[in-house]
Amino acid sequence: MTEQISRIFSNGYAAIPISARSKAPRIKGSQKRDFEVCDFQEGANIGIRTGDDIMGSIAFFDIDVLDALAVETIVAAWTERFGERGPLLRRTGLAPKTGILFGLSDAHQKKTKTNLGTKGHIELLANGQQFVAFGIHPDTGQPYHWHNGPSPEDTQAKLLPLISRAEIDAFTAEMAERLNRALATDAPFTSLPSLSAAEIGGSTAEHLSAAQATPWGLAAIDGEVAAVQTAAIGNRNTQLNKSAFRLGQATGGGHLSEALAVSALETAADFAGLSSDEAKKTIRSGFSVGSLHPRKPETKAGAQPEFFADPVDLWGRFEPPELPQGLLPPLIELFAHETGVQMGADPAGLALAALVTCAAAISDRVQIKVKRH
Repeated sequence: MTEQISRIFSNGYAAIPISARSKAPRIKGSQKRDFEVCDFQEGANIGIRTGDDIMGSIAFFDIDVLDALAVETIVAAWTERFGERGPLLRRTGLAPKTGILFGLSDAHQKKTKTNLGTKGHIELLANGQQFVAFGIHPDTGQPYHWHNGPSPEDTQAKLLPLISRAEIDAFTAEMAERLNRALATDAPFTSLPSLSAAEIGGSTAEHLSAAQATPWGLAAIDGEVAAVQTAAIGNRNTQLNKSAFRLGQATGGGHLSEALAVSALETAADFAGLSSDEAKKTIRSGFSVGSLHPRKPETKAGAQPEFFADPVDLWGRFEPPELPQGLLPPLIELFAHETGVQMGADPAGLALAALVTCAAAISDRVQIKVKRH
């Protein structure tokens, strides 16, 4: 832990001690005091102070929303607007709630809070505030984590995307307006205005930005995210490949932006316990194939998205039928069943290997005499 805190300090962040499994500072006056490595307790949480001080000006964009699709849409919109300015440092504690760390180019009050109706709120933490960067979340009992690697532990504060107060205020107001409009109309949260039937029937890729999707595309995301999150252990990566293939089809058909689909799948994979590197490779593989076979919604009312047949994973797991007893020579049958139990393998495969071996060992001089009756 000592080395971790030293790296956070050396990268230009004002780390502060947080009580274990808590969000509250362990020492009073943390907002105005500078700490050293010796002030931190082993096993306790680590916070970072935001605002203007000797460590620089940083802020935390806290998306306190429990609608996973709304969160991913906001993150995708953020990436589209500010992604070229620097790395995305995104932290999650209680999913799907999340937050983004960035550099603030001008002064800001302590914090601002924007309500999003029943969905939650967006909070900007600036001068004299703090957030938990590392440790255990008090509600979930699980570690806070940073998406796809970059964190204050390995990214210098001076490399954070620099954004002005006016830009942040405008972005927050835009996200709030979109979500509140969606709530008022009982429609999915999307940054794309309603399309006409003619547009939905044709290619709309030219209308889509990195945070956009048609209602049909959003329905596809909902279904595939749920499928990945609820997949059984041992089948999660296979399901992620299938879902990436299907959303790749929707993207190829012009009804879903790749950035939004990939972001949603990465979050679902993280929720399912898949490693970031493994998930990225699987998503890329499924997407690249699916996008070559674009799909569009059916024109009839109420039709659900239909896709090509699922891609076959040659290395996937499946449940083979049980090997019938009495079908094999007794010795081979005994060998296949006992070895299968020991190895956790399908006895039919072992029996086939044993039959091939025996057949190869038998001399050609041994012949079968066919009887007439």
